[in-house]
Amino acid sequence: MLQPIENNVSPFRFWVLLANSLAYMAFAVAYQLTTALGSFVDLDFTSESYDTALLATACMLGFVIGPLGSGRINALLGPRCNVPLWLIILAVVSLLFIPCHESFPALLFIRVCQGICGGMMVASIVGSVNAWFPYGEAGIATGFTMGSMGLGFGLAQAIAVAFAGANLPWYTLTAYTTSVLALAVATVYGITVRDFESRYPGFSKINQIIARDISGQKTADVRRARHAEDYVVPVGIAGFLRTSMFWAMAGFGFIKSSLTCGLALVLPQFLAFETTASLSWGALTSGLAFVTTAAAAPLGGLLSRILFKGLRYPVMCFGAMISAVTLACVGFAHTLPLLLVLYILGYASTALGTGVYWSLSTEIVAPATAPRASALLTAIANMGGTFAPLLLAAIATVGHSYLPCFVILAVLSLIQFACAWYIAR
Repeated sequence: MLQPIENNVSPFRFWVLLANSLAYMAFAVAYQLTTALGSFVDLDFTSESYDTALLATACMLGFVIGPLGSGRINALLGPRCNVPLWLIILAVVSLLFIPCHESFPALLFIRVCQGICGGMMVASIVGSVNAWFPYGEAGIATGFTMGSMGLGFGLAQAIAVAFAGANLPWYTLTAYTTSVLALAVATVYGITVRDFESRYPGFSKINQIIARDISGQKTADVRRARHAEDYVVPVGIAGFLRTSMFWAMAGFGFIKSSLTCGLALVLPQFLAFETTASLSWGALTSGLAFVTTAAAAPLGGLLSRILFKGLRYPVMCFGAMISAVTLACVGFAHTLPLLLVLYILGYASTALGTGVYWSLSTEIVAPATAPRASALLTAIANMGGTFAPLLLAAIATVGHSYLPCFVILAVLSLIQFACAWYIAR
């Protein structure tokens, strides 16, 4: 459990953390449920995995578009209004699955709209959590929030398992599940959560109150990395774009999202069609792999705080290396138990650097630049999640196997490791 650093650090931040995590989880369910029910979706159309991949890609495309326009809206409304607003829109849009289920173009449009809703929320969610938590706890808290996507993916897989024996169309289940969950979270969030500046007028984050504000200074990563004395904290988004740190962060985030969304497609399909696991067992195993990210993401923040004295990049390097090794070994696993262990470990390790990455994205720029920098990196990261499922589905279709996909994802993990290593230097 996170412990307050000072007496004036409000315990209310833990409720803010939980509420934001639930909001992100609600979007994750909306994103993954169609993929988890992919075998039923494919039967309604061409019986090819391309249908499911296209729907996943459409949602991620919206997730790319959303953050690009979220900065001004979030600044105007604040997280307390912005997050419930887009959850309500998500609920309304998801209900359109029922009347539009026979039109694939209409389904693609609905999925894009779902992604936009998630993209419009994510900057508010990250900003809200980082405002309420001190520097030493921010990596853990952000990791917990981002890890809730794994919980959402796992919940979607569990729903798919329960649906397998029920006489309920996939589109009806998707519409009602997504809408009810989104509306419930929107209600709780809007009633109970308060924006930090409304709770503490004159302050934008908790570090200012406890007199440990590191804004405008070099963060732990920057201070302790080689050549740190040459690093100048950029002021303005144009200045940030001219730094090599930006490109390394963009590359890391792009691959991180590619791994998260790519594996979310590949794992259930591979277990269902290329192993001896039953459909229900495969879905449960995929769900367990997704749920472990909820522990792995905050664990990365904890390792950053305890073992690496606040440094972010060692955790990012460590997670990328584990991903590369485990995903590369999938093709050599000849027993189902070993295969399942590699799945779970490989997917969990992709989330190990999630929390510290998003915390670092707000720490390497001036405070006024942080919201726009975070939104830009979010959009770039989501581009990876947009194209990865479609590319992997195409490779699996051409090669009649999902095994090559794991090799490609392992190579991407190595490139991600190189990006994290560059950030360190």
